[in-house]
Amino acid sequence: MDDGCCLSPAFSWRRATAATWAFKTAIVLEQAHPEFKAIPPEIYPLFRRFLRPPPYSQVWIAIYSGEYPHSYGRGAMRLLLTTPEGVAVPNDLTAYGASLHVGALVFRLFDHLIQDGPTNVPQGDIARCLVPIWPVTPRAEWPPEMAVDDDGLELLVKSMGS
Repeated sequence: MDDGCCLSPAFSWRRATAATWAFKTAIVLEQAHPEFKAIPPEIYPLFRRFLRPPPYSQVWIAIYSGEYPHSYGRGAMRLLLTTPEGVAVPNDLTAYGASLHVGALVFRLFDHLIQDGPTNVPQGDIARCLVPIWPVTPRAEWPPEMAVDDDGLELLVKSMGS
């Protein structure tokens, strides 16, 4: 992107701070709405221990161009693991996705409890809206190609895939 900038390694602490804020905010919002919690309770002590998003989490940031002042959406999912014996659906290994936005900032989170487990790779137009900020990478281009509109907020959680 010609008119964009690079979120350089010198400012990686800013990306880590933003990802931590988004993750903490998702945890707080989960507690405010106890009727449906997507974040597994095993995640809380990991967050408390590291004071950063847990080891297997991913966080993206985007620009919001819609009309709502804030939102939070989340979903729990069961991961399918492919092993040499075939596809396994473990009972105790869940993943979750969440999206939250405040003003013009949008965050998308994905996490699970599987060491060396899967990563989530956004596809299609959603990928053009998101910039990965956690785990911190050497470079991140800003601003993204596209902004997230009101319809895109719902797609953020649905785009997690299976």
